[in-house]
Amino acid sequence: GVPASATEGLGLEKVRARIQQTLPALPTEVTLLVPFERPEVVPWLHRTAEVIRTEAGERGTTVVARVTEEHLAKVGPFVVQPVARRVGS
Repeated sequence: GVPASATEGLGLEKVRARIQQTLPALPTEVTLLVPFERPEVVPWLHRTAEVIRTEAGERGTTVVARVTEEHLAKVGPFVVQPVARRVGS
């Protein structure tokens, strides 16, 4: 445990840090352009992430999805819009 006193304000930063370490990170919403030459990526996203929508275009499939940091490491090269942190369910 982390010793803290809410009335005296002691140890609150340590409590906050411990909570952040314990809770899972919120998903990140991204817009991706997955080229047709990478056909395995879109089905993988459907299996492992929260896909919001997809749309086929001239250069590939545009995918809007909520992904974890681990997913983002894999699909980073396909990001076409800045990521936006998800603030809740």
